[in-house]
Amino acid sequence: MGNNYNPRIVTDGLLLNIDGAVSATEELAKGRTITPNGISAANYTPSSAGATAKAFVFPNGGTAFPTIPYSSDWDIRGDISCDFIACKETDTGRQSIWGQIENNNPWEGFGLVSMSLDGNGQFAVWGGNYDVSTSFSWWSSGITLATNKWYYIAWTWAGTTQKAYARTIGDSSFTTATTTSFGEHNGGTSNDTFDIGDNGTGGSAGHILDGAIACLRIYTKQLTEAEINQNFNAQKSRFGL
Repeated sequence: MGNNYNPRIVTDGLLLNIDGAVSATEELAKGRTITPNGISAANYTPSSAGATAKAFVFPNGGTAFPTIPYSSDWDIRGDISCDFIACKETDTGRQSIWGQIENNNPWEGFGLVSMSLDGNGQFAVWGGNYDVSTSFSWWSSGITLATNKWYYIAWTWAGTTQKAYARTIGDSSFTTATTTSFGEHNGGTSNDTFDIGDNGTGGSAGHILDGAIACLRIYTKQLTEAEINQNFNAQKSRFGL
């Protein structure tokens, strides 16, 4: 099983757990069904650095992305965290790791956009509190990600503080960034699908990932730095990290 390493990944607060090494159609944490929509798990090798690993591969310029049907589990209030391992091939557009927003309206939902922000290659987050349009915010972390390398990224939102952590081939420690610009995560009710490799707007131009996502986890808690290190160490050998 793709997540069974020593140490094992953190399971406390685990809401979503997707791993290309396990299955393209099974979501491990809750047994949800993923609709592949033509995007399947396959061996992927970054062209610059990193080991070959099973991942969900998104072709450059593609329009397809996997989805998970709406569940009330997505209506998260309070602290939230996400970590993933992915590779981007270009810096074009605002490429996404995942998104889940209300009725395709970016003012009424929460999404995580990573890998690119207006083509500058920085890790970025956008999100808001459901049904509260004035709470929508965008954060460009200042952490620049190179193309064609595996990156492990972790992100937490607790209270009014967001933190990002990034690590790639050859790094001996995490690059980090912090913001307090979002306010608190109040969550709410959404009725839309959870999109993998898209920002939740149904495949709008420039938002689908050019690259690959090997694993993706979402937690209903703030991951500590010790837990982030635990997840990184549990999977780093698969990717040459």
